[in-house]
Parts: sequence; C-alpha cells; structure tokens
Amino acid sequence: MHLKGVKKIFSTLLVLAVLSFFFSLPVRAAAQKVELKEIAKFIKKKRVNAAYAIGGGNILELSKLNSNLSERGFPEVSTTYLSYGVGGHFINNKLVFGVELLRLWERTTTAQTEYNLSVSVKFILLNFGHLIYQKKGLMLYPFLGAGYARLKMLTAQNNIDSFNDISHLQKSSESVFSNMIFNLGFATDYFLKYNHRQKGHNNLIIGFRIGINFIPFNSTWKVNRIPVPDGPQTGINGPYFRIIIGLGGWAERLIRKAIR
Repeated sequence: MHLKGVKKIFSTLLVLAVLSFFFSLPVRAAAQKVELKEIAKFIKKKRVNAAYAIGGGNILELSKLNSNLSERGFPEVSTTYLSYGVGGHFINNKLVFGVELLRLWERTTTAQTEYNLSVSVKFILLNFGHLIYQKKGLMLYPFLGAGYARLKMLTAQNNIDSFNDISHLQKSSESVFSNMIFNLGFATDYFLKYNHRQKGHNNLIIGFRIGINFIPFNSTWKVNRIPVPDGPQTGINGPYFRIIIGLGGWAERLIRKAIR
C-alpha cells in the first residue's frame, strides 16, 4: 500500500473518531443528568439525616510499639488521644448509613533522652447500623464500620535550645503505617424538639458513641517512605468514646450542594 493511501485511511479514521466523540457528548451529558436526577430524587425523599462535629477520646493498644522503642533507648509514646472531626448519617426505615472523618490530636513525648517522639492518627470510616429503638427524637442503634487509617510517628533530636539552632543539621525520621480499620460501636442520638413529619430537619442533634476500633491485618511500616519489614506488628486498636453535635437535615443539604 502506498504511503498516500495509508495517510488517507488514517485521516478518515481520525475524522470518524473525532465526530463520534462529539456526537457522544450529548448522550453522556444526558446520562449524567439522569444520574444526578436519580440522586436528587433519592435525597429529596424526607428521611432522618444529620451532619455534625465530632469530639472524643481514644485509647490505643501500642504496647508492642513501646516495647520496641524502649529496647532501643527511645521514650514510649502516649496511648491516650483526643479525637476531633466531622461526620453525618442517614436513616432509611431502620437502616443507618454514616461517614466519619477523624483525627487524633498529635501528642509529643519528651523525656530525658536524645529524641522526642510525636504521634498523630487520621482515619475515615463508613458506618452501617440498624435502628433498634426510636421514641420521638431519641434514637438508639448498634453499628459496624470499615475504612482506612494512618498512623504517623515523627522522631527528632531534642537538642535545639535556641531559635538560631534551626540552621543546624538535625537527625529526624518519619515512620508511618496504614491499613484497613474496622469499627464496632453503639450510638445514642437525640433530636431536640423532634417533629416526625419534618424528620428532625433543622433541629439540633446531640449524640454519644462508644465502641472499639481494630485492624485485623498486619501493617507494613514505612520509614522516610521506604518500606521496612521488621516494624512492630501493632495497630490502631482500642476503645473510644465520641460526642457529636450538629443539625438535622444538613447531610442532605451538603450532598445536594455537592452535586449541583
């Protein structure tokens, strides 16, 4: 086949591809509109929902990590942490669907050693529960959650005595592990001045959660972003309590705003 013939075939195919792309745009746009309408229709149906701020505390099972640190002359890290974040949930009939974005407040351990250690944790959880009791604005339900968690530990020399020391070379490292996390808990929510027809929309919600987090799989540590196989096999395991405060109906509003 001559080169001119190849160029002609290639040009024809290119033109056809471009035309098919542009003709498909209205179809894609229409499909997206239908999807958004279905989502909006699902949200528009009145159901109990709320968005809220979260505060609380966690106890982490870090005994293996602390044993490892002690053996090497480092101070032990704390096992108790304050938590904060945001969340929201829907209740459809008796099924509860929720999401939580949480952080554990960073804590720094200082001791009579050459190094300081700082630990922080963040995770996201999707929760699924079943409403077992409802009376006016009071709602009780157990839930099971699954998500992703990340623990970061910073190790740094503590020999800085002056602001002028920031120019000196300091030894430091970042140790991180991340893994799936599971969550088992029980929730108590109360909508103030709850109206059954309005499903608690624009009513203040106050709630309490208690439960336990656990990681079922071993985690691989990364030190300065390099995987290391000999890290202590620990996890973000342990009990927690949380207090929530927010507004009914706002999970729906935030989703509507996001899809517009």
